[in-house]
Amino acid sequence: MTDESTQHASKRDESGRNDICPICERKVEDEQAVKCDGTCRKWHHMACADIQKGQLKALKETSKKKSKLMWLCYDCEQDFLMFKAGKSMQKDLEALRADIN
Repeated sequence: MTDESTQHASKRDESGRNDICPICERKVEDEQAVKCDGTCRKWHHMACADIQKGQLKALKETSKKKSKLMWLCYDCEQDFLMFKAGKSMQKDLEALRADIN
């Protein structure tokens, strides 16, 4: 199984158009790009995503191993943090309910 975040970035979506970086709104056409592992699954230029060459290399290297690093764009990271906070709040509410009963 390959890690989609490190595959060649000139992939086309189902509509046949090239991937567009959501930050700069330009085509992503080279290998110096990363695909979000979150729900958006969008490709980002390394520079737009503020990814350093060493970080991209680490993503590529771990994709070949059993363990996997994930990269989330800003929007997906915020969604994840909100989800995580919601889960934490749910757990706290359940603990409060248990204390009350």
